[in-house]
Amino acid sequence: MKHLLSYVLLVFITISMISCDKKDPNCPPDDHISVVVSNQSSRKINFIFYWSYPDTIIGEYNPKNDGTDGLSPGEEFNRSAGRHSCWESILRNGNKEWIHFFDQDSLQTIPWDTIRATQRGLLERRLIDLEYLKANDFKIIYQ
Repeated sequence: MKHLLSYVLLVFITISMISCDKKDPNCPPDDHISVVVSNQSSRKINFIFYWSYPDTIIGEYNPKNDGTDGLSPGEEFNRSAGRHSCWESILRNGNKEWIHFFDQDSLQTIPWDTIRATQRGLLERRLIDLEYLKANDFKIIYQ
């Protein structure tokens, strides 16, 4: 009886793990699970996706708190679409999102509420959609 219970529990855990790792059905076979954000400027930057399109407001989350020190000139960062997703799925059906680029020095010296209210330190707000990513080989370059 004990062995049967152990066997049933093992089967249940295995089935649960397999079902948890299902990929988003909206992702094509040649999907892109990440985009590359590249800093080709001469300044240190930081960026964040604010999922608020069409609203252009700077969101509440401060990218300074992302656990990185920003992107130095020439550096790149792979931004994942999520554990089981892809950018084709996130931006399907004409969905669009904003990526905001900030001056890293400004993030360090200007209070976040001031940046949000005045947009000081905001270098660029760029609209991202699937067509943009496809045209740029899933690379977002800040120059």
